[in-house]
This record gives sequence, structure tokens and C-alpha cells, in this order.
Amino acid sequence: MLRRYWAFKRECLNAALLAMIMTSVRRATECGRPIHVNPEPKSLEDALANLEAFSAECCGEDGGSSHRPGWKPVDIKPLVNNCFGWTEISRDDTYKALRRASRERCQWEISRPYADMDNNESRFAIVYSFVPKDELDPGIVQEQLDFFHLVGFCLVPFNEGNWRGKGTLVDFCDLVAPHSKGWWWVIMYRRMIVRSYFAEKKKRYVEKPKISIL
Repeated sequence: MLRRYWAFKRECLNAALLAMIMTSVRRATECGRPIHVNPEPKSLEDALANLEAFSAECCGEDGGSSHRPGWKPVDIKPLVNNCFGWTEISRDDTYKALRRASRERCQWEISRPYADMDNNESRFAIVYSFVPKDELDPGIVQEQLDFFHLVGFCLVPFNEGNWRGKGTLVDFCDLVAPHSKGWWWVIMYRRMIVRSYFAEKKKRYVEKPKISIL
């Protein structure tokens, strides 16, 4: 059964959770004591245990974390987009902000949220660091997906449009935290492999017929 959720709420919760996780990662790096997790989590209990490994209670002020037999250190460098918080913006401010930040987008993409708003209506906005478009690196994307999986997140089906730079996720609604409603470990909690996606994309590009101009 499809579980409904409010995208703004999910993204705010995930942004806050990832900010705390990144604090633990930075502290562990500075102290030279890596955080250890179950390298092959399969259940909700595994996901919660791995997430707990990043908590202040487990890491302490000197970084790192205690670990159980079979656990391994996290050796992935996470690329988590920095979130500055949330705000409310008016219809006109929405249009102006989208024009400034999305000059490369086509006009209908810019005007769509603007057209859907009433004159006196405001919208919630989550403010992140700007990540420019670039050609995604499949290896970096896979590393980030592996990190999110190890932390305990369920991953919704891969959407290339929600990634920027070489491999930075910019839509945190692609993640479902283990304590959140809608965490489907039976169906969704598995390591996502995107190698075949990029291979198929490259194949389609190579096989694209060439047009000769006579």
C-alpha cells in the first residue's frame, strides 16, 4: 500500500538528520577514529543500529564509535549538500528567486510554480548550497547511495534529475529515514546499484543515429 507523506516535512527531517550525521563524520575524521557500522544491513534493526553508530551517545566527544563483531569502518566520503534552514517566500519572491537560480531552465519550468500560486499566497522553501550541473560520475553516485544505505535510509527509485555536480543528491525526499513513516525495509531497504542505469544511458547515447548534412 502506498503511504502518503508531506514532502516538505520529509525533506526537513532528513536535512536535520543528515546535518547531525555529518557532524559526527567530521568529528570522527578530525580525531582519526572512524565510525563502524554493519557493512551489510538487511533489516530495520540493522538500519537503526547503524544510524545509532553516528549518534553523539555512541561517538562521544572524541569521535569514532564502538563497534560490534563484524562491523567495519565507514570509508566513504559523503557529499551531503549543506542545508541552511527553511523560510517562507511570496509569489513574487518565488518567481524572482527561480529566475536568478534557474537561468538555464526553460521558461515553462520557471513559471509553473509561479502560475500555480495566488497573489497573496506564500510557499515554504528549504535553502541549500547551490550545486551546479555537471556530468554525473557513476562511481561517486554509487558511493553516496552506499553511504545513505549504510546509515539506514531506504532509497526510492533512482532519479538522475535529483542529482547535481559529480554526484550530490539535491532532493532529500529520495531518502526515507528508518524512524519515519513509510520505511519499507522489506521492499526498499537494499543496496541500490546504478551501474546498469548509466551503462544503458551510455548505450543509448552511442547508438543514437547520426544526422549528416549534405
